[in-house]
Amino acid sequence: MGPPERPISTWVGGEAQLTLVCDGVRCMGRRDFTDATAEAVEKLGLSFRLALMELDVAVREPVQPHTYYRALEGRVRGPLLVFTTRLLVSEWAITRPWGLAQPQIGAAVVDVGALSREAGLRGVLGRQAPLDRLRQRLAKVVAHELGHLVGLTHCRKAECCMALASSLQNLDRRGLSPCRECTGRIRAYARTCP
Repeated sequence: MGPPERPISTWVGGEAQLTLVCDGVRCMGRRDFTDATAEAVEKLGLSFRLALMELDVAVREPVQPHTYYRALEGRVRGPLLVFTTRLLVSEWAITRPWGLAQPQIGAAVVDVGALSREAGLRGVLGRQAPLDRLRQRLAKVVAHELGHLVGLTHCRKAECCMALASSLQNLDRRGLSPCRECTGRIRAYARTCP
């Protein structure tokens, strides 16, 4: 059974609430998650009230946005953003994804564990990344996944937050803000929402 359909227009704009859930993440504090998310929301030109919620239910594998959405159904208003250290499962990704979004239900998951390592020789993950770099990466991935939730696809401009990043080095070079074209798409979409 696939994820339930949920029209995105029911939560974009105005005073919508974005619920943040931490699933076993110990490498950062609660404030780090809310600050990174607030920065990403601002760069995208969106308007959300942020609500942090502790995960108090068991989530079964495979870990995908709809897995968390179903576990928290009825307790979350508006879109859902989950931070986890579990391995995300993607049907299309060749490498471990840093985040996954399912716009049809308004849910996204960010793999903080994958972001928290430094890339070593030949891309092998090594020691723990400095906290300031982890915060920057987190904000960039949150911006990217929220961009998908509001209908953006991947962008070809390397500096855009919606560009694909095939390595941590590419992610570190990628911008936090959307390019002019992606910003225009967000604004156009927001105008179509009730």
